[in-house]
Amino acid sequence: MKKSNLKPIIVLSAICLIVALILALINSVTSPIIKEAQAKAEKAALQKVLPDAEAFEDLIIDERYPSSVKKGYKADCGFVFRATVTGKSSGLIIMIGIDSYGKVVGTEVISDKETDSYSANVFPLVSGTDSVYSGMTAESFEPFLVSGATLTSKAYGEAVRAALQAFEIAQAEFKFDEIGG
Repeated sequence: MKKSNLKPIIVLSAICLIVALILALINSVTSPIIKEAQAKAEKAALQKVLPDAEAFEDLIIDERYPSSVKKGYKADCGFVFRATVTGKSSGLIIMIGIDSYGKVVGTEVISDKETDSYSANVFPLVSGTDSVYSGMTAESFEPFLVSGATLTSKAYGEAVRAALQAFEIAQAEFKFDEIGG
């Protein structure tokens, strides 16, 4: 190999190495900050979807649970499940609070990359404690579809349905007393 061909290869390799090191440094600095922000958002969502809960305890989510349910929490007055589903553009991560009687208390999107018009048409109707899903049970569940944002609203409904199925599994394991606690 000629000396003139070797110099650009060495320079380019050095540039790639320096850029890789800089990206690794940036990742090591920002990763804990991002994880902390995600944990705070998840904690806020837990209180939002099950506001009467005093404390939350992690559930072990295994193969018995629907595959879209990625995490679960037991509270003194019900359960919260985190479901990941795919809408029109991307994955949606949704928290669903269910009281000890099996009724949806509230839902909250904690992460999405949906097109703004889809999320603007769907999320105000299905999020919070006064959403269209509030009060639904496994028996009364009916998906809520929004014209023009069908895939996003369908995915949201799938998350709620999965959480209600997860509730049935968790309820069998953790019985609540007659007053719901």
